[in-house]
Amino acid sequence: MTLADALVYGGEIVEGDLRARIGLTLVSLSCYACNCNYFIDHMSVMQMKPSENVVGAWVQLVRTEQTILARVEADLKEKGFPPLEWYDVLLELDNAPDGRLPQGNVQSRVLLAQYNLCRLVDRLEREGLVKRQPSPDDGRSNLLVITEEGRKLRRTMWPAYAEAIQQHLGSRLTCEEARQLATLLGRLVHPEVEPHSAAQIR
Repeated sequence: MTLADALVYGGEIVEGDLRARIGLTLVSLSCYACNCNYFIDHMSVMQMKPSENVVGAWVQLVRTEQTILARVEADLKEKGFPPLEWYDVLLELDNAPDGRLPQGNVQSRVLLAQYNLCRLVDRLEREGLVKRQPSPDDGRSNLLVITEEGRKLRRTMWPAYAEAIQQHLGSRLTCEEARQLATLLGRLVHPEVEPHSAAQIR
């Protein structure tokens, strides 16, 4: 019986053992090749350095975000409104079915650390803008529910917020430039998701 016959039929113990040994060897070689490919790919990524244009874009992105947010916050404060974090939480709840969401969902959507969100929710609750309710699905977590006062504040804030957005962003870009900017920024976070529309923040 040839080696090929032994591998196909495995007629005797010795031949079966040979087939098993060869099979394990092939698997080992395959795993080794995969690991080598992973190592090579990983080293290639580690050795890549951002170009000057990429570094410049990163610096400009961070500075621009901080500058425009500070200006918008200042405009809202000047008109007697609370910080944007309040608006963001109230917006998520106002847009949710029945005006309620698990607290963890709100945290992931507004990109706040859990500790900061808990403090913010405490403040919103004291102001009568949201309520906490035990989750019927998970006794260890809460649902956040927007109150009518919360809806009213969010609606009242929006005209001042919209004016600030227009002043610090919209007045400096054409509609086409704004669309392109939204597309580019969206690709940095969620390449497969369309950019947010204006209807989602008001």
